[in-house]
Amino acid sequence: MADDQDAHTDTYLFRPRQFLGPPRTVAPPKAGLVSANVQFIIRDLHIKADDRRAAAEISKHCGLDTFNTVTETVENKATGRKGTLVSIAFYVPEAEAATDETGEALENHARLLVERFMGILSFYAGVKVSGIHAQTTRVSGDGKFTARLEVAERTEAPRAEFTLPDKPFGGRVPSDSVFNALFWLRRGMAERDPLETYSSLMVCLQCLAREKVSLPPAVRKCPACGNEIGAGPPGITAQVRHLVVELLGAEQPLFERIWKARNAIVAHGNRTVSADVFLELTELKLDAITLCYRALNLTLVLLDEDARAPHRSLFATSAMMYLD
Repeated sequence: MADDQDAHTDTYLFRPRQFLGPPRTVAPPKAGLVSANVQFIIRDLHIKADDRRAAAEISKHCGLDTFNTVTETVENKATGRKGTLVSIAFYVPEAEAATDETGEALENHARLLVERFMGILSFYAGVKVSGIHAQTTRVSGDGKFTARLEVAERTEAPRAEFTLPDKPFGGRVPSDSVFNALFWLRRGMAERDPLETYSSLMVCLQCLAREKVSLPPAVRKCPACGNEIGAGPPGITAQVRHLVVELLGAEQPLFERIWKARNAIVAHGNRTVSADVFLELTELKLDAITLCYRALNLTLVLLDEDARAPHRSLFATSAMMYLD
């Protein structure tokens, strides 16, 4: 594994990414497309040899033009800390890459691919999975490659053991709405600022409510006289309430608690943030993340044996665990 230097972490927020070497897998030339690769390390993740094929299947279900995925175990020689290096070969439309002198189009495609890959992996792990030292590479027709290195941010992840199915989501590629939910779920699983993580979980529920709930138009009334003034799409509150109470079978008081906290603290900001608020959000976060998982299992039509739940490590947390 790439060496992690912790010096001056209280002064510098970012460190340069380390070069991970040539791409482990390369997509062959294809008309109208540019061959590219992205490599990154997931610390504290060990994929058994028998599970490597299942891990490679994840990239095929990210909704992007991928060719192949290779994973290998790596180790930080200085600390003995192990992890998994992921190398994904993919394609970018030539029309986009041709005018991309700075490499941003390639980087954006790689970023989306990594985000979706880790979103799926985090879902199955039940904890947030984070990558470090991401390296994007453009491969030319003659076999030469150009790697782009950006700055890296220090990340941590709780240890967790989990299993991967032969094909994620029963072989189906999730909709964009579900990928949006996974995007916010991964951020909500971080053991960081309770305000930010709780807000992310609320957005996750909202994404799934829009995907799963279909309600008739809402009748609008004049606030002054009470007369009907027309109809419009149902509000997000009605959609999330229907998802949580009607479809997931949760108690109405639970929905009221999580939504009241969302409105007062996150959405409207009309409640003073105090020590009690941090404690309340830390406790409500566990309810919220459980509802997110139940909603994802329902939306993805995962049977009981395939359904997932948050990892138990998330239930041993504290609002003061990290002060960033």
